[in-house]
Amino acid sequence: MGDSALLRKELRKIYHEIDLLRKENTELRSQVIQLKEEKASMIDKYESEIEYLARCLNYYENENAPSSPGSMYNAERKKFQKEEALLDSESADNTTNEDNPSDKNNTNMDLYSRKAGPPQGHEGISHHNRSEYTKRYDVHRCANCGNEHVTVLRPVVQQMYDFDGDRISIVAGTIVVGRCKCDRCGHVTVADSPLIAGTALGPKARGFVVEYFGTRATDETISVYFRDMYDFEISPNAIWNARKAIATPM
Repeated sequence: MGDSALLRKELRKIYHEIDLLRKENTELRSQVIQLKEEKASMIDKYESEIEYLARCLNYYENENAPSSPGSMYNAERKKFQKEEALLDSESADNTTNEDNPSDKNNTNMDLYSRKAGPPQGHEGISHHNRSEYTKRYDVHRCANCGNEHVTVLRPVVQQMYDFDGDRISIVAGTIVVGRCKCDRCGHVTVADSPLIAGTALGPKARGFVVEYFGTRATDETISVYFRDMYDFEISPNAIWNARKAIATPM
């Protein structure tokens, strides 16, 4: 009887361990299913990113390809060149300005302003270099060794074009990026700036460029969007430069 009771006790113990192993097996199966779903989601995400980067690469490899003859950009460019030639001829034929210096100055001022702005008759405004705000980005610690004993250097002043606050138009702003030199290791630390090399567009404006290009909009079309929707004149070439800067690894 003693041996039989002992065997039954060991048997119950084994059954209990089997139940625990079954529960653990069930939990592991559910975790495997969850990991497979997460991996599938990650694969889909990476495939979409690869497809987008492939489109960007194809576009960059054909960066010197001419625009189509009937493109909106070529039409605007020809219109602008025609008006510039007409304005230059009128300025050359105008001899009354020699007798009236004030008229001459006004003519020259109008000539230069026309070259810097949009074509005549265009409804919209050209962006200007007058800053509407100034933002400072200071640094007081060495990024190399963490030392706070630093010498403040002359900051880097940059101009940025971006959406400001809740406004739906792009405005110019001045970005003052601080620099300092470590008194211990000599490392020069530069404060983080919202700008990136290759473009003067701010992070919000760059986000719109990426979003529009993701919808297969061309640089010419994006340029028109910025002009008509946000009152900001920007050339298709500047849009291309912005996309190239965004795609370049930091």
